[in-house]
Amino acid sequence: PADFPVAVAPREAMAHEHFVDFDMEAPAPMLLARLAANLSEVQSWLEIVYGDMPGYLNICSTSNWEGRCFTAAQIDDAVAYVDHLDRAGTQGIYARVTSLRELPDSQSRSRGTEAQSLNLPGLWADLDISGIGHKTEKPLPATVEDAMRIIEVPGLPEPTLWIHSGGGLYPWWLLTESVEITDLESMKILSSNWQTIIEHASKQLGYSYGTGVKDLARVLRIPGTVNRKEGLQRPCQIMHEESNGRQYAISELTDFMLAAMPEVPAPPARRDLSNLLASGSSTSDRPG
Repeated sequence: PADFPVAVAPREAMAHEHFVDFDMEAPAPMLLARLAANLSEVQSWLEIVYGDMPGYLNICSTSNWEGRCFTAAQIDDAVAYVDHLDRAGTQGIYARVTSLRELPDSQSRSRGTEAQSLNLPGLWADLDISGIGHKTEKPLPATVEDAMRIIEVPGLPEPTLWIHSGGGLYPWWLLTESVEITDLESMKILSSNWQTIIEHASKQLGYSYGTGVKDLARVLRIPGTVNRKEGLQRPCQIMHEESNGRQYAISELTDFMLAAMPEVPAPPARRDLSNLLASGSSTSDRPG
């Protein structure tokens, strides 16, 4: 399959008034030669997924789960923040999957709640691969191919992109146009059912899967960053050869979800998602 076009046109130099001055920390000591983040891939990912979305993008890390928020016009500042975190030797750098309607209350010290979700760029999964760094003692896929098989079993469509997180896989089904979340409960059901389908497929293959990743405030590692869990240095990166680049309408993903749900024993209540399809407004086309 063709590579997904992650390259983006060079952006103009960062305007002086948008410059972000971060308090730099001393880099964490490492025995191995330091593996640095691929900032070009970080910027490409943020442009592709969040570059057309209104609201605020939240970037956080294992050293600061509250993180910082940026608008789509501040992608350069977001990349500078990722660079700052990477230079400090941060274990993991993440982006919230949905944009925020408003800045989180500074007193709450959080990255925002599900109720504050504004726009959805697509659906996702988080497939662990057996190895160092996973909390569960239950069986996990041994290889990349084993993990990818989990998505094939229930008949879900091919992901737009496969991301290797350094400890597992993130399949992403990107939307042709990001969708405004006007019916929060319907969107939560769509996300929850998607994860339930993947959990059931995992069990069919003898693996464990955590459906906790269903929430709309979920954060996932940013491609181009480094997974330093357990003192290792593993790149989080787009798997170009395995990604076909196809994007989906929200109605297509809903249809796939409804078709796969009958295979799941005792499925959650299937709320009518017509409101989601009728009221979900879109923003401009995603690059590429």
